[in-house]
Amino acid sequence: MRFTLDLNAKYDLIKKIQPLIAAEYYKIPLYTSNVISVARTDRFQGWQVVQGATVLNGTSLENLSKTKGGR
Repeated sequence: MRFTLDLNAKYDLIKKIQPLIAAEYYKIPLYTSNVISVARTDRFQGWQVVQGATVLNGTSLENLSKTKGGR
């Protein structure tokens, strides 16, 4: 894209490379959100942080246990 300053030429180049990229990388996310989760540590312990997942991820659920003061 740095080969030309012509905006129309850039659009043409993008149109040419999009099918090539799609053929190689068919799972490009169009949108991802930041995930914010909270967990009660006074009742349960063993929460695990997993990038891109909420606190109710499989790793946390496998490791959760009640705290001594938990109900």
